[in-house]
Amino acid sequence: MVAELQRPTCTEVSAKCAIATMEYFGAKMCTCKDKGCAEATNEEMATWGTEMAKTAGAAKDDKPDPALAKRASDVMTQYTECMTKLLMDGTQPPPDPCAGGADPCGN
Repeated sequence: MVAELQRPTCTEVSAKCAIATMEYFGAKMCTCKDKGCAEATNEEMATWGTEMAKTAGAAKDDKPDPALAKRASDVMTQYTECMTKLLMDGTQPPPDPCAGGADPCGN
């Protein structure tokens, strides 16, 4: 349940805390049951991202840890998949009328 999730409180800017916060948003997004929740979570994450960008220069000399970068990528992939499912509201794009068969559209 979303109410049980606790957003990390960071005392300093660090990649580990940023990843933990991203994981929080990913879990929150994936527990959403409707568009309203998805939109609110996305807005909250965007606000957090804007705040993080203000202090991003503080650790410019840090070399990115490949394991943390992969973890961040995996978290954001899951976040995006969950958000897309909610925002698509179960709708699928229309099928391509020219897909399949031997040149069904006569091109």
